[in-house]
Amino acid sequence: NHQELFDTGAVAALLPLASSEDLETRRCVAFALNNIASNELNHRVCERMGVLRPLVRLLKDKDQDTHLQACFAVRQLSLTPKCRFQFVEMKGLNPLLQLAESESVEVRREVAAALRNLSLSEPNKISIVRSGGLEVLIRFAHSPDVEISHQACGVLANLAEALENQGPMVDSGLLQHLKFVLRAKSIDVQREAVRAIANLSAEYAHTAAIVAAGALEPLIPTLSSPDFLCQRYAAMGIGNLATNMANQEKILQGGALQPLISLAR
Repeated sequence: NHQELFDTGAVAALLPLASSEDLETRRCVAFALNNIASNELNHRVCERMGVLRPLVRLLKDKDQDTHLQACFAVRQLSLTPKCRFQFVEMKGLNPLLQLAESESVEVRREVAAALRNLSLSEPNKISIVRSGGLEVLIRFAHSPDVEISHQACGVLANLAEALENQGPMVDSGLLQHLKFVLRAKSIDVQREAVRAIANLSAEYAHTAAIVAAGALEPLIPTLSSPDFLCQRYAAMGIGNLATNMANQEKILQGGALQPLISLAR
């Protein structure tokens, strides 16, 4: 029914109702916009109609059902580059990050997943760090919920791709947290944590600090991970760290040579 709802103006008529004083109305608007956003074919129309503006408003709603549905919609729309840009321009990051304090695991999962999609855009990588996202993501990375931890580590890995973020991320003590997370049993979590370290190590200025933080100890075993991408990111990280001659002896002492030879073969 989506196309007919757009053609008849029904979707446009919903948008102002996000400001309704009636809770049930706001809840239904959030539910409807989530359903609309779940179809990628609708995303360009949503861009033009400004659907993200009422969604940002609904993210601030105290009602859990309402802000959860809005979060679902933001996650879906953030698959589209222009929507990712619009969301940050409309000051959506702060209310999204505030939902990280929710007691609901489902809400926290959606916040982490939305941040993962938003962090695919280069300008957003910097905006997330400047908005205080690192603190939230570090806390999420330690979550006992594997999905939250996995998504958070994925966001951190994306943020570490931006050169402007790397210094603040290293200075924040992030490496100590990644070192801990690397010991997780989940391959999905390990993969993203390794990717974050590999991206941070791409900047020579941080190679000494990464090794000094003790990242080698948990990083080297991932060279032998059963997961191909873990192996790839670990090899990338070790390769970056090895560009610093002061690190080379420590890498060899840590036992990296044999798994590196195995990967080379």
